[in-house]
Amino acid sequence: MAPAADNTGAFAVSLMTFSPGIRGVQRSFKLRSVNFQGRLWLLAKDAAKALGTPVNSLRQRCQSGLDSSAWGYATVPDKTGRPAMMMLVAVDDLARFLCGARTRQGRMFRRWLEGLTRP
Repeated sequence: MAPAADNTGAFAVSLMTFSPGIRGVQRSFKLRSVNFQGRLWLLAKDAAKALGTPVNSLRQRCQSGLDSSAWGYATVPDKTGRPAMMMLVAVDDLARFLCGARTRQGRMFRRWLEGLTRP
């Protein structure tokens, strides 16, 4: 089951850093993550920035290409600390979804995600 918005408040957010190490690309990307029901979830906005793709493009591709249990909306604190409704994507499903990534940055991000899902 994907995270759903509730009235009890926001999820606890932790910060992770992805460093692609590619010349001409931003040195590192800060990704906000949430642990929910034993699964790690990333904010779609942060994942899109790390992939180098527009946020709406990733959102539409996830909604059409992933199972409904792989993504969802939840109340998460934004950068200012106020609760906001944001889309979350499960890390393991996003890594499988990116198997056909064509860009170098996309392939590096997929490998980084796969490293997070391994025990």
